Amino acid sequence: MKMTENEVQQLADEALRRPLSAAEISALELYLSAHPKARSDWRESELINEGLRHLPDLQPSSNFTSQVLAEVRRLDREPVRHAPGRWFGSWRFSRGIAFGLVFFGVGTLFYHQNRVAERAEVAQTLVAVSDVARLINPAKPGPSMARGDSAMPNVQLLQDFDAIRSLRTVSVDLDLDLLKALQ
Repeated sequence: MKMTENEVQQLADEALRRPLSAAEISALELYLSAHPKARSDWRESELINEGLRHLPDLQPSSNFTSQVLAEVRRLDREPVRHAPGRWFGSWRFSRGIAFGLVFFGVGTLFYHQNRVAERAEVAQTLVAVSDVARLINPAKPGPSMARGDSAMPNVQLLQDFDAIRSLRTVSVDLDLDLLKALQ
C-alpha cells in the first residue's frame, strides 16, 4: 500500500492521540523507507511527542474562571480607543500618503521643467532656421506675402552644398601631408 504525504500527516496526528496499530506502523515504515527526509522528520516528531507525554498534567487554578471574568469586566469598563485619523486609519498610513504626494509633486515639477526646456530649444531652432531662410531668400513684400505664400529658397545658393559638406569629412592625414609638403 502506497501512502501519500496527507495520509502520513493523518497518522502523525493520530499518533498524538493514541498508539498506532501494527498495520499503521508497517505502512508508515514502508513509506519512511522510501523517503529518508521524511524518516528524520518523523523521528524528530516522535521525540517531541514522547517528551510531551512525560510532562505532568497541569490543573488550572481554582479561581481561573473568576480571574477571566474579572478581566472581561475590567475591559468592558475601559473606554474604547479609536485609531487616529478615521479617514486614513493610522498616522503611518497618513505619512505614507503625504510622502507619496510630495514625491509625485517633485516629479511633476521636474517633468514640467524638462518640457519647458525642450520647448525653448525647439523655439531657438525655429528662430535659427527662419534666419537662414531669410538670408537665402529674403521675403519680398507684396501681395503674395499678404496671402500667406511662402518664399522658396534660392536654389543657386545651395548648389555647392555637397562640396561644402564634404569639406567637413576631410581626413587629418591629408592635412599632415600638406604640412610636410609646405616645409
